[in-house]
Amino acid sequence: MVVAHQDGDLLYKLKRGGYCVAGDTISISVETAATKKDQFPDCALIALERHPLKHPLQAGAVFKCKGGMFDNPDDGFPKAHGYFTFHAEEISVRWIVQDIEADAVVFSLEASHDDVDYYDGRAKRTPTRGLFKLTRKPMSKLWIPS
Repeated sequence: MVVAHQDGDLLYKLKRGGYCVAGDTISISVETAATKKDQFPDCALIALERHPLKHPLQAGAVFKCKGGMFDNPDDGFPKAHGYFTFHAEEISVRWIVQDIEADAVVFSLEASHDDVDYYDGRAKRTPTRGLFKLTRKPMSKLWIPS
């Protein structure tokens, strides 16, 4: 995954991730770690929680949502989440099914979120992209903040 920060790209590798289809919803979650030892932030976690699923998974399917730390728990679903040693105040995610394999689904991720380094006037929205081969897991095994 690449966080395209204004001061230079930050690279992350997948530690854990997966997707869960429950009833007529899908949740997708990735937990990544920095590829460099002294990189800040040292992790990037992004999730989409309970997006409506109207058809069986197929290549080209798009699941998108906006959210963040201040989402009201009573607002319903879907929800988007991001964590970069801090919970993202605002995040938008777009997951696209690239390929369906026998035991996994390949998703591409496009996200935009709070600056991961600046918290003052220098802060800019930060785009993030990734490509992940994820397996189906129970919801309890996905990173979804409570």
